[in-house]
Amino acid sequence: MVTETTLPARFWALLEKREDGCWAWTANLNNKRYGRITVGGKSILAHRFAYISLVGAIPEGLELDHLCRNPRCVNPEHLEAVTHRENLLRGVGTLINIGRRGHGSKTHCKHGHPFNEENTYVWMRDGHAERACRACRIVNHAKSELRRPPRPNRVRRRLGGEQRH
Repeated sequence: MVTETTLPARFWALLEKREDGCWAWTANLNNKRYGRITVGGKSILAHRFAYISLVGAIPEGLELDHLCRNPRCVNPEHLEAVTHRENLLRGVGTLINIGRRGHGSKTHCKHGHPFNEENTYVWMRDGHAERACRACRIVNHAKSELRRPPRPNRVRRRLGGEQRH
């Protein structure tokens, strides 16, 4: 069990214990609403500081996922060390901001196709997760092919020097 002596008193003074179990950070936040604390002259994310102090080192190649989906929460019981891919595929957190348009929690595309494993294409661009509906991509590709002007016949040369028209 975590006691008030496990972490520095100034850390405990900067959070609010809520009924839902979250320890909401009340001090400095970064642009993604994660708490920040300065330790030894270096800025560190508050939830990482709490996890490292109370649980131990974050394993190499893993990052902390907020199970409570509250970026201000620093309760280590609400944090899980997972791969970046797992964090993205859980569909919340980074994916809430898919395409920087805030559509990550939608279950269907605008044409009614489901965002499920078979029909969803996910990739990273500029450090953000993007996703697209595979069915819509197929339809859009077919439409763009119809709009494209026909290519003129090209003269092709075969290895024997013959020309084909």
